[in-house]
Amino acid sequence: MKRRLNYTERKRITQDRITISVTRRKGLAESFSASVKLDGLNLPDAAKVYIEAYHRTDYARYVFGTVGNPILPEYTGLSDLARPSDLRFRILVVDEAVEHGLILASADRIRPTVEYEKRSILPVVIEDLGRQVWKLDFTGDEPVLVLNERLPNIHNLPSTDPRFRLYILPAILREVFSHMFFVERIEDLEEPAVDWHRNWLDFAKKILPHEADWPQRSGDEYSSEDVTNWINLLEREFCISLGKDWLKLVSLEEVG
Repeated sequence: MKRRLNYTERKRITQDRITISVTRRKGLAESFSASVKLDGLNLPDAAKVYIEAYHRTDYARYVFGTVGNPILPEYTGLSDLARPSDLRFRILVVDEAVEHGLILASADRIRPTVEYEKRSILPVVIEDLGRQVWKLDFTGDEPVLVLNERLPNIHNLPSTDPRFRLYILPAILREVFSHMFFVERIEDLEEPAVDWHRNWLDFAKKILPHEADWPQRSGDEYSSEDVTNWINLLEREFCISLGKDWLKLVSLEEVG
């Protein structure tokens, strides 16, 4: 579907006017419901209200009636989208009396209200990875863990298989922070400019709460050696926090 819309002089719909809830099954978003308060924005009653669910260039559009007559569509399914567990939403109020459509008001990059409150710092999606068990995808707004749909019981693997927690989680931790420091070149650990950096750093502070353990910036960047040592320490402390089962499993593997 091609969108041909004019974005001239549109009004901003603020977050406090928007409520979006998502129904999930086995960790994947199946459908959503939404309400948008447009009173006081001086929008014409006949203007159409659209809500789009999207991930990068993949999106689906739903008609929520008009400003004067809002409706909840019969179908708000999300399963046809490539990544129904890692979606954002946008809202468009469009005057379709104008050629190609004139956007009168909009909001973008909206997270579902329910997901925002309960959301993990590492979203999980299921895809066909061939022979690869898992990978991290950094192409979106935050790291996403991709698991191979060919594996049996893949939806429950992170929470039920101790080998996942003991072997894969430390590797994920190392890869995320290596990407943060050496690829995205984070500049400030106290006031990071990127949301997902802040979330993961807050997580790291629970593992290494003492400031003396953290890398110190020299000039405009952090020392590669300090960062590497910090990641090694972080991974070690994280493994210790996993408990005695970690050491037991390692010793069994070495004996067997």
